[in-house]
Amino acid sequence: MVRAGYADEPPAHEVARVALARSLFLQREIRRAARSRSNEAAVSLSRSALESCFLGLYCLFDPDAEEQVDRAVARSLKVVLAAPVAPFMSHEELGAALREQFGSDRPLDVWSMIDKTVKAGGPEQLVPLYRTFYDPTSNLYVHASPLGLHRHRRRLADHPRVRPRPLIGTRTAVHIGDVSVGLLAGEIARAGGRDAGEFESYFDVHRDRMWSALPRFILMMPIRLGVLSPLRGAVAAQRDAARRGDDWVPLEEADALIDQVAGRLPGNIAIERVVEHAKRSVRRARQE
Repeated sequence: MVRAGYADEPPAHEVARVALARSLFLQREIRRAARSRSNEAAVSLSRSALESCFLGLYCLFDPDAEEQVDRAVARSLKVVLAAPVAPFMSHEELGAALREQFGSDRPLDVWSMIDKTVKAGGPEQLVPLYRTFYDPTSNLYVHASPLGLHRHRRRLADHPRVRPRPLIGTRTAVHIGDVSVGLLAGEIARAGGRDAGEFESYFDVHRDRMWSALPRFILMMPIRLGVLSPLRGAVAAQRDAARRGDDWVPLEEADALIDQVAGRLPGNIAIERVVEHAKRSVRRARQE
């Protein structure tokens, strides 16, 4: 993999360049998925692009990256070879052979790589990128988590949706891929003593476009997942009772019911304004 002019480059830096090549390929695939209006593919590919960016930056900044890359190779070989060598070697024997050659088969997880990169002087933007896009995308798109499966539920029907609700915009996925390329390419240029000004400008433009979609993502996620349906049901019941006039519920009890329903909703959802709107709706109904 070593090309002319890079013979004296540390092996970990070479891995960073290969990670950039991977990010560039994924950037093209994200755009292809966006043109075909495939939100699921675009968002999943953008997560992979971020992961390549994280690995490349870790290899640039952490002095122990070369050892960790060897551990990752051992882990991958253990997974890939487990079935083919099963008739000749047990899973434990395969793990022991790989540990003898590579030292360990337990590489760092993604968050540990980010934490080490930032502490070693890497870009601090990695933390919000991980927490705001990489981790939610893992749970909502890639893994079969309960919340991810909730995207297939219908609000007013018993049968599930074949096409899940899109929670992250396709254009946002495109900008995530661009941010991954710009961030990693700029750091590789700086590590090689080259000018990174154009890469920084490229990163800044697409970072701003990516973050501009964040408020809508935060607001639409609880709505599209249907987690506010119980709250809407409680408000509708109170409004119906207020309109009938013969089944009044004291306002204090109505407010307590709304707070109780809101308290059962998933955490980390900014619903304070929604709750206040629900309480005002009950009061307006009683004035009609």
